[in-house]
Amino acid sequence: MKRLLLIFCMLLASHWIMAGEEFTIGDYSFEITSPTEVALSEVNRSIKSAHLPATVTYKGNTYTLTEILEYALAHCYELDSVTIPATVTKISNHILMCSSPNSLVIEAGNPMFDSRDNCNAIIETRTNTLIEGCRSSTIPNGVTEIAGEAFYRCALLTSINIPASVTHIGEDAFRACYMLESIEVDAANTRYDSRDNCNAIIETQTNTLVVGCSGTVIPESVTSIGEYAYISNIEVASHKSEHSYFLDTLFVIHIPKSVKSIGEHAFSRCSGITHITISNSVTSIELGAFYKCFGLKYITLPNYIKTIELSAFEWCESLTTICIPDGVESIGESAFAECHRLMSATIPQSVKTIGSWAFSSCFELNEITYLGTKEQWSQVTLLEDWDENSRIQVINCTDGKIKRQVPNKIDREYLYYMNPHNDY
Repeated sequence: MKRLLLIFCMLLASHWIMAGEEFTIGDYSFEITSPTEVALSEVNRSIKSAHLPATVTYKGNTYTLTEILEYALAHCYELDSVTIPATVTKISNHILMCSSPNSLVIEAGNPMFDSRDNCNAIIETRTNTLIEGCRSSTIPNGVTEIAGEAFYRCALLTSINIPASVTHIGEDAFRACYMLESIEVDAANTRYDSRDNCNAIIETQTNTLVVGCSGTVIPESVTSIGEYAYISNIEVASHKSEHSYFLDTLFVIHIPKSVKSIGEHAFSRCSGITHITISNSVTSIELGAFYKCFGLKYITLPNYIKTIELSAFEWCESLTTICIPDGVESIGESAFAECHRLMSATIPQSVKTIGSWAFSSCFELNEITYLGTKEQWSQVTLLEDWDENSRIQVINCTDGKIKRQVPNKIDREYLYYMNPHNDY
């Protein structure tokens, strides 16, 4: 009995030492997950064809590949094909982030996943959910769900067709598909549509645009732009490289009269947008709606919004002028923070509160035009650090100027803005 217990303890100790150990064979790196199994943790970033082995031998032991870890095949810019063996029963998110293979295949006999109909995608068989796609993916009829981030950073995807069977599209399913310009939903789909050849995915019952791209024309019947609808899908690169897939084209976005609301982060990180016109029908622009739209130079705000929400235009570095419409009562935290080229801001007398960091690091903003009296300005609640690192010297009121003391402090961020080639 003691001998058996000793053997058991030795085996347990052996497993404890090996679990989590990593090793590399050729282009593939693995992590030991059990005495007989490994997970793929990384591949050589210059690999062109990844035909993953079903088994590997290390230190005399043979292990079965059963899992692919997050980012395992990410950032492989020359990767053209991926073949996953039938032994793999667990696949993490983002395994292909920033990689855009032409071919993505699950070998026949896999009990958990398949690539039915030569679809060049990974489908969870039991749930009919597409969990990972690539630039050549076609979504088979029968797939009922596209998982969140299924095509995340699939940079070379240019077009996608949504079959009639799809009833759910997860959050950020097509996020950062920079070159996506054509989207079509099957006419028989009862949940979604792409009416008027709009090159977008619209939730039919709510008339909400849930996925947009560079080729989208927003139909007049759409009543809201959904959360994260366009996030990172309209890009422009200031510095190109052989691995840069960003678009060169600049875009003007027109929000039609039918739209009532623009959801959280709807256009966030769309650095290729330069001009946006928003009709007066819009009464709600949610937080971060235009966050990091670096190329945005001009925007017309609607007359009937009450609040500029948190970070709504934060990091819109190219924005030079903003005129806040009468009726707005609150400018939210960081609403225009890091708008480095903002030179002119007009604030109506309806504004009662300006949030923390609302105009932080607006280095070119020396004056604010306030459409009220000096006494009315004194009643505006200015929350802590509302103009931190900015250079606002004068508030121009209707009955005169209010001169302000600009701190002598010169911060590193401002020095870098003035001369980005120096190392501070």
